[in-house]
Amino acid sequence: MSDPVLEVNNLSVRFFLEEEQTLLPALNRISFHVNENEVLGIIGESGSGKSITLLSILGLLQTNPGIIDGEIIVNTREDRINTLQDIHRYIKIDNFEQNNETISIDVKAWQRSLKNNYRTILGNHISMVFQNPRLAFNPYYSIGKQINEAVRLCNPDLSKAQSKQKSIDWLRKVKMEAADIRYDNNPYGLSGGLCQRAMIAMALASEPDLLIADEPTTGLDATIQGDILALLEEVKHEEKISMILVSHDFNVMQRLSDRILVYYKGHVIEQGNTNEILDYSSGFHHPYTALLLKTEFEVNTEYTPPGEDKVAGNQLSKCPYIDRCTIVSDEIIEKCQSSLPPLTDVTPSHKIRCWKFEK
Repeated sequence: MSDPVLEVNNLSVRFFLEEEQTLLPALNRISFHVNENEVLGIIGESGSGKSITLLSILGLLQTNPGIIDGEIIVNTREDRINTLQDIHRYIKIDNFEQNNETISIDVKAWQRSLKNNYRTILGNHISMVFQNPRLAFNPYYSIGKQINEAVRLCNPDLSKAQSKQKSIDWLRKVKMEAADIRYDNNPYGLSGGLCQRAMIAMALASEPDLLIADEPTTGLDATIQGDILALLEEVKHEEKISMILVSHDFNVMQRLSDRILVYYKGHVIEQGNTNEILDYSSGFHHPYTALLLKTEFEVNTEYTPPGEDKVAGNQLSKCPYIDRCTIVSDEIIEKCQSSLPPLTDVTPSHKIRCWKFEK
């Protein structure tokens, strides 16, 4: 069996708040992997850590210190690269994950190291479809020129004419009408749906091993959403690449993903095969997942997101869902209030972070 194309191990992210002189927890010991030709779905409400996970994988977090601890391993055709292998040389935490954390940062040196680590990864091995494609494109260049750059990244020996033709071919592959004309269009001259197709073409043009799609249908009308989902489905089957798909829409997950992670407050609180996670009749669900499914499948059910929590240094001293839990019992409440539950196997392919399911 081949190695996964991506492995994320115990990834924790903290943001340093200068005014409060404290660390804001954003991700807490997140672990997962993506296999070859697999679509991994990540679902959760706004602020749960989905986009921060993607930006961490891509090395694009801007707020310092950003990533603090863990491993992000990219298995390329030639090598096995841990993009965070040198982080402790530049970012040092004392009393990590305690209430009295202190931090020292050499930001510029860490950014140089990170840039060097990702020099051969971005584009060649990992590409991303951003949530707002019009903002992701450079407005001063045609979409064709920007796709052309991605083509030449993996085909440096092509002539200008050949790389242009290959770029047009990618536009045709994503069902862009009049592709040779659209090649010269600037992003602001395209509709949202056409811009999203161009973004997918650019992401695929470098022939990556892993495609990351962050809410790829957000902001599009229902008909265009269906077209983009059909396109991603076609990419999944024809291009044989792995994907990470982030969405808050269960229908998108049902259609495209093979496995699903459910995020809540910077934790993975449930993970499993898509049919297990989306089985509304199953009795094996984290109470948060059960609430999301109830909201999705029952009429006249509303979901109210939680309020903002106070910034706290230690997010591992209790269950993150304890304040809203509806299934907590006298037998487990002490555990819920004093320690983070582990991800417990309920089937060989299904895990839940809840003391209720502890064997």
